[in-house]
Amino acid sequence: MQCMAANTPELERSYAEVAGRAFKRPGEMRDHILKWMKRPRYSHAHTRIVVDNGAVVGGLAIVELPVRYGDTVLKLGGISCVATDPESQKRGYGRANMEDAVAYMAQNGYDLSFLLGIRDYYYRYGYRTAIVWFECRISPNVYSAKPAPGLRVRRARKSDIPGMAALYEKNGAQCDLSVVREKKDWLWYFDFGRFSDAHVVVNSEKNIVGYLVCRGAGRVDEIGLEDTTEVYETVLAFLQEKAKQAFSTQVTVYTPGENGFARYCLYKKRSTWARWTDYQGGPMLRLFNVENLFRKIAPTLQIRWQRVPGVFGPLPSPFNARWAR
Repeated sequence: MQCMAANTPELERSYAEVAGRAFKRPGEMRDHILKWMKRPRYSHAHTRIVVDNGAVVGGLAIVELPVRYGDTVLKLGGISCVATDPESQKRGYGRANMEDAVAYMAQNGYDLSFLLGIRDYYYRYGYRTAIVWFECRISPNVYSAKPAPGLRVRRARKSDIPGMAALYEKNGAQCDLSVVREKKDWLWYFDFGRFSDAHVVVNSEKNIVGYLVCRGAGRVDEIGLEDTTEVYETVLAFLQEKAKQAFSTQVTVYTPGENGFARYCLYKKRSTWARWTDYQGGPMLRLFNVENLFRKIAPTLQIRWQRVPGVFGPLPSPFNARWAR
């Protein structure tokens, strides 16, 4: 058994076919993974595979992303599409694959890794539950909303990227671990299909004042809006009509709780909020090279420590001045 990078197109395709069989979606999953390999920052080393007797029996994908923590940009490796061939399971290939991926990230300058865990499994490789999901749940049949005069919602296109990017920076880019997006990332989202159901809110001057990325009629994965009642009402009217056409009774919007749209929905439209996580499952993180990581984020930690009510003096050990040296 050998753990290695899929350093040829043939090995990449073999992994994609293994994943297709493992997820019981042979053609669809294979094509999805092969297309995913064209993403920004991808290299052959990001596809980690297990080879035994000359055949690829398992693999996973590392999705490299720059993420923010305060004013610091960290290197994150997202673990995706962990798969073992159905005929080769229960032989330790999955464990070897994960250990190889963790070692690769530790040796190649990653600060942390993220995955959506399976309960009672990934903690074996140093991952811990670390993120709380926030959902704003809207019931379109219990509120009324009308588009504001001069505003309309239409399908997003690539020429909208500058306006969408500006709203992304304004709305959510300063959240901890938000992805630093370059133009190539936005283009990739359109090409890959993540924005296949994305829409923008346009005013009478043809300026973009909002965008939302939908997944079907009942879910919004990303939203960025100008903070005005008129924009909020226009988006709510759009979601109401979208849900009505699909006979959906609830729309779930994934957005930070401090987002103005979420608060507007809670107080004005009888929506509900939900925060949830899954111990030893759900969103999980693993840290690498911890001393170097804390040296990077020490200035941000110090600023936040000073903002805590009643706190005076420097950040206590272990996050003291020596981390900033």
